[in-house]
Amino acid sequence: MPPWTDAMLCYVNTHGNVIVMQANRRNHDGSAPSQTAWATDNEVDWARVRWIANTAIRVGGRSGDGRPLPTSGPCHLFAHAIHEDGTATVRSSRRG
Repeated sequence: MPPWTDAMLCYVNTHGNVIVMQANRRNHDGSAPSQTAWATDNEVDWARVRWIANTAIRVGGRSGDGRPLPTSGPCHLFAHAIHEDGTATVRSSRRG
């Protein structure tokens, strides 16, 4: 069963901070992308990859002194190379 095609999960934690995770998934044809497109320390067996999922994390809520902060980002970007059995290799980058 493939992972969700598109999803957005949002929640407010006990400190009043908002966390938003937006993910989308696409089928993968098995070819290896360029090193520039998939720069990671993790080795990927591209022949086994069935799906690519991209996830963006946004945050907002309250500053350290309690002032409201708008939800902004993305602060983190993740790409998951997902195999048919559900195992995955993750590529991560931080923004800002």
